[in-house]
Amino acid sequence: AVFSEYELNKNNKWLFNLGLRWQHFNSVNKNYLEPRLNVNYKRNKYLNFKLSSEIKHQSIGQLLDFRQDGLGGLFDRFWALANGTDIPILDSFQTSTGFGYQKKGWTVDAEVYYKFIDGISYVMDQDVKSQKYFIGTNTVTGFDLLVKKKWKRYNTWISYSLSKSNYQFNNFNE
Repeated sequence: AVFSEYELNKNNKWLFNLGLRWQHFNSVNKNYLEPRLNVNYKRNKYLNFKLSSEIKHQSIGQLLDFRQDGLGGLFDRFWALANGTDIPILDSFQTSTGFGYQKKGWTVDAEVYYKFIDGISYVMDQDVKSQKYFIGTNTVTGFDLLVKKKWKRYNTWISYSLSKSNYQFNNFNE
C-alpha cells in the first residue's frame, strides 16, 4: 500500500485533508484506489464542525457461517482471505459528520455516520461437501455522543452509541 495526503489550512478556520491510498492485493491480483476527504471548520475557539468520507477495501473478511448440525444449527463467524470467487474483496464507503465543543474542562463530541459494505459472505453448509456461498451487503447508520469533564487531576466521561445494521443477501432462501 502507498498513501499520500495533502493538508490545507485556511485562516486557521478551515482544515482540509485530501488523501489517496493505493493498495495491491496478491490474493486476487488487483489494485485499488481509495480516496479520502476530511474537512474541519473551527467556528470559534470552543466549537468545531467536521465531515469525513472515504472508500476502503479489505482483503480479509469475516464470513457468517450457518451449519445444520442436528442441534438446531450453529451460527458462527470466522475470518477468511479473499479469493475473488466465493470470498470477494470487501468494498466499503463511509461518511460521517458532527461537531466538537470544548470549554472549561468540558468536551462534547457528537457524530452521525453512514457505512455501506459490499462483499459480505455468508456460508450455508448443509454438509461438508455442499457449501453454498451467498454474497451480500451491510448498511450501517448511527449516532455517537461523548461527554467528558476534566478537573485538575480527575477525569470522567460518558458515551452513548445508537446504530442500526442491515444485511441483504440476494438469492438467499429464494
